Amino acid sequence: MTFIKDPIHGLIKISPLQEDLISSPEMQRLGWVKQLSLTKLIFPGANHTRLEHSIGVSHIAGQMADSLELEDTEKDLVQVAGVLHDVGHGPFSHALEGLFPISHEERTQQIILGKWASNIPGAGEIPNLLESQGIDPTEVAQLVSGEHKSHYLRSIIHSEVDADRLDYTSRDAHYTGLLTRPEIDRTVMVLTRQGDEMAVEEKGIPAVETLLFYRTMLFTSIYNHHANNIASRMLEKATHAALPHLEDIENMTDDELMVALTNHGGLPKELIERIRYRELYKRAFEIKSRTTSQQELALYEKARHYSLEQIESKITNELELNEADVLASFPRGTPSAKTMDLKVFTKQGELRPIMEMSSILEALSKINPTNVLFAIYSKPELRDAISTAARQYIEEGF
Repeated sequence: MTFIKDPIHGLIKISPLQEDLISSPEMQRLGWVKQLSLTKLIFPGANHTRLEHSIGVSHIAGQMADSLELEDTEKDLVQVAGVLHDVGHGPFSHALEGLFPISHEERTQQIILGKWASNIPGAGEIPNLLESQGIDPTEVAQLVSGEHKSHYLRSIIHSEVDADRLDYTSRDAHYTGLLTRPEIDRTVMVLTRQGDEMAVEEKGIPAVETLLFYRTMLFTSIYNHHANNIASRMLEKATHAALPHLEDIENMTDDELMVALTNHGGLPKELIERIRYRELYKRAFEIKSRTTSQQELALYEKARHYSLEQIESKITNELELNEADVLASFPRGTPSAKTMDLKVFTKQGELRPIMEMSSILEALSKINPTNVLFAIYSKPELRDAISTAARQYIEEGF
């Protein structure tokens, strides 16, 4: 048995199979893929990786299995699913997700099933490692995708209070400098299995409320920070411009992609150099959800009918600017707490939806984690001209 010292969970016990999976080339690549992409440009401590997060998820999945009093075979299953749940992430994690033909979840399933072609030396052994210990790769893939027939097993890996969210909420809060973080142990201790369902004991409602509060704070203050959105859009634009010339991009690490984009020259190199030395674009025009008039919201509805490329081309052509001078963006949000289907096991022995028993979760469900609906970013010296032009062109149509 091996032990790993983790800054979030302390000593983590690793089984031989977990160690073999963690040592696989596909998992070791995640050690060079940052969990929060370019967030380190705003929060310098955010240098943690997908690999350490995956180890943490596996550890919490084991704790949840113990709390639910699962069999050893079920605990092994959810722990290996925890290790592998992010193995399909490409470079820079979610920042470039929209550029790839399939999602990282689909790619994860293909890797687990041995159906993903990779040029990484030694890759492709994950299904063999699983089968050698009597674990069905198909069952692991179903757990990771949320398609497993068992509700309580599926909930450990793929639910509103799963091992993934418990780890990243605490880990991201730690590395971005939030003063406190949710109590993972407390949340795990109040989980209970009722038939085929994972539920939370009534006394555990405050633990779930705390978790969802911190998750909301991370989205509003960290993940959707305006500078983070700007850097991510710059990276996306650079990668999109070079995409036809990039081979096997999904298997790259962050650094490998940065080098490839720099070597490409032209627009990709210009944008990557600005990211590397934190010469980020500035906000030239924004439409916000919480502080915007009905007139502004009407502009947003007009803008939604056009692609980012159409908007950028119109402004650059009319103002006789270069392609790299203007970036348009519809910042991404996240599902709110209103989608929770977690049940509470009440003191009366009933299962009730948690949203019916928590006014705090009801309030959190109304928070839009992305205040900015639409934005245009530019080089600082062009901000004023682009701000005026953007409003005019949206009103007139692109």
